[in-house]
Amino acid sequence: MSDADLRREQQFLENVRSVMESQGARGILFDEMRLEQLIKEIKEAKTKKPGDKTQKDYRRLAAYDVIEADGKELVIKKNRSDSDTLLFYVSIESMFEILNKCHTDLGHKKTLSKSSFYYEET
Repeated sequence: MSDADLRREQQFLENVRSVMESQGARGILFDEMRLEQLIKEIKEAKTKKPGDKTQKDYRRLAAYDVIEADGKELVIKKNRSDSDTLLFYVSIESMFEILNKCHTDLGHKKTLSKSSFYYEET
């Protein structure tokens, strides 16, 4: 990664962390540490007996699941419809790389409007 990319990544992470702080604990942005914690909470909630589960456990299990792909555990959003679309969460540290790749591969144009389609297809 070039020096310019490293500077852009630092600026991106600073901006996203600022948004995370304003969202508080209920935000949908996760850093690596928070995402690992969420995976642990979901897996623990799955192993508990119904009488031992807390309201937080039930909320986690209703909203998320953990799958393994290419040897990595991923948090996915549970589908509330019959859609085949699989939505998974990535850490903010991974977001820059994903968005930068989309931006570059799409010829530095229309990153936001095209990136969700592009990333789903790759």
